[in-house]
Amino acid sequence: MPQFKIYAAEVTEFGPVGVIIVTAFNNPGGYPLAESFLLIPDEKTVFSQMLQFDVKSFKDSPVELTEEFMLGEALQRAKINLGLYLQDRRQAGAHPPPPNSPNVLPDTVDLLVRVWIRGTCPHLNEVFKKTEYEPLRDAIRPILNLPIIKIKKL
Repeated sequence: MPQFKIYAAEVTEFGPVGVIIVTAFNNPGGYPLAESFLLIPDEKTVFSQMLQFDVKSFKDSPVELTEEFMLGEALQRAKINLGLYLQDRRQAGAHPPPPNSPNVLPDTVDLLVRVWIRGTCPHLNEVFKKTEYEPLRDAIRPILNLPIIKIKKL
């Protein structure tokens, strides 16, 4: 069954989380596709990739070419991009990365709402434009109409 999943990705020890969104579905010809998006908070950094095969199954393989397999591969691609991003930031002396490997935890559409209204992830609209997976676009569309929260010191 086609689907998308959302993950919170630790980008700094303290501060806003990054967002990973992965999709898996078959194109109209029945070939498996996956999408991988990594959104870095407070920056215009979006890593987006489409993964696809020119075959519908893995012949003579112990692994089936399923949507679950494609979701897993898309998540691994996002984790690789996250690791490379954090490595570049560390070498540049920018904000310190998390002390250990970054945590990547399953989350829900609520995370997209939270990062949007906080203004930490304005590039969610880029995912909306790039995804070919209509249910993800349908989930993002109403979020893009939400206002940014105003915060005042008391």
